[in-house]
Amino acid sequence: MIHANLRGLAPEFADVNVTISRPTLLGRNIPGKDGKIRLTAAVNRYLPTHLQNTAVDSIVTFGPGTNGTSPNHALIYPAGDRYMLTDLGTTNGTYYSFMDETRRLFFGATYLLRDGDIIHLGNPYGGIKFQIEYVSAPVPQSVYVKPPL
Repeated sequence: MIHANLRGLAPEFADVNVTISRPTLLGRNIPGKDGKIRLTAAVNRYLPTHLQNTAVDSIVTFGPGTNGTSPNHALIYPAGDRYMLTDLGTTNGTYYSFMDETRRLFFGATYLLRDGDIIHLGNPYGGIKFQIEYVSAPVPQSVYVKPPL
């Protein structure tokens, strides 16, 4: 089984290292009293049907450099043994980088994340950056079962 870690790269997010196993929202939206963020109809139009109207985990981005981040900026969600990144109709865009190439996701576009990809929220040259790291779940140890006599 594969899960993903999202690690903060900008100085103000250097302590962020989050394991993602469910749909996770990146943005300035604040969770409700139950600790979850409910996706709005405006956001739902960008998501696969099975994720619409669901409660999601969230990574709330506050602090320096976050003014280019939308309340509902981007969503990372599992798709089999990989993760997808969807821009949720942001004004300033969601960007991804791999090696020396940076590209923008436009209004509702979805991208299959690769191990090592860097996600930029609102600004491809600074601000909020996270790196995705795929991690294999530990393989359970073998247990020797003695055959019956």
